[in-house]
Amino acid sequence: MSIISPHPESGLRLVIERPRGVTPPFRFEGHVYDPAGRREVVVTVDAAGEVTALADEPELSEKVRLLVRAACRHALSESRPPPLRIQRWRGEK
Repeated sequence: MSIISPHPESGLRLVIERPRGVTPPFRFEGHVYDPAGRREVVVTVDAAGEVTALADEPELSEKVRLLVRAACRHALSESRPPPLRIQRWRGEK
């Protein structure tokens, strides 16, 4: 039986959540997992869908921003709030 680890062998895994019932700007908090370990990340999404991600490295912040923007785009285009939890994996290119 294999053991599933939150730390991928390559790429990154994003797991963030926001409180229920909050109005814009939406604040997500969580972690990014990569082969090196786990890092905290904070993401905000405003009513217009603009995403800001704060992580310990600018390159990581941009990767997280793009993942969250894609995850929130559909809901915001229909005037719905973004999901309560976003969990994504991105492989290395």
